Amino acid sequence: MIDDIIKKTPNVIDIMGENCSNSRVITFVNPFSYFSVKDNPRVEDIDYIFIDGILLVKLFNFTNKYNLERYSFDYSSLAGVVFNFCEREKLKVGLIGATSDEIRVATKNIKMIHPQLTVEYTHSGYFLDDQERNNIINTLAENCDVIICGMGTPVQEEFALDLKALSRNKLIFTCGGFFSQTARKPDFYYSWVKKYNLMWLQRIIMYKHVRKRFFFDYPKFVYKYIKQNLRNSSKR
Repeated sequence: MIDDIIKKTPNVIDIMGENCSNSRVITFVNPFSYFSVKDNPRVEDIDYIFIDGILLVKLFNFTNKYNLERYSFDYSSLAGVVFNFCEREKLKVGLIGATSDEIRVATKNIKMIHPQLTVEYTHSGYFLDDQERNNIINTLAENCDVIICGMGTPVQEEFALDLKALSRNKLIFTCGGFFSQTARKPDFYYSWVKKYNLMWLQRIIMYKHVRKRFFFDYPKFVYKYIKQNLRNSSKR
């Protein structure tokens, strides 16, 4: 199911320009989150999935004989495209994720880059209880056109899908650690890092948890991914 969604995912501008009454969830997978999203019983309710990470792009293209490119919700990829579209179309944006301090600073930095952007509502990715979570979902459903949520997998996907179920004609993006990164620096990645597609290297250097994923979790992912694809190909 997840691979089928990835294959049918169009250009983000085409997604944003769709005339659709239903809300849509757009998420991103990397080697750390791929199987978490794949094994989610609600995965079929996710409308579009982009691959974030060169390693997974290469594995996916090799095993599926496809030619997909890497996309992520940050300023090395789609964040600027999405926010520029929202500015141009005068869409109201909701930002949910990170800590209270991080989302405040990230919102300020985003507004520096996109001064005409209408940020209608912001909140951290932490809620006191289910009632507060439900109240925030209802507020977003009533007041925002585009919602960006960054809480990590699988929490952000569950939040996005719950919002989708209670709303109409919304675009709901997940963004992982985008708000935490943008709170540190308006355009988090160095220009030479983006030029040579080395976002992974900068994050390994800066974050201990990314180093753990890269050196311990990613090799396990490669083994599991190849094993499953070999098994599936033998059944064809």
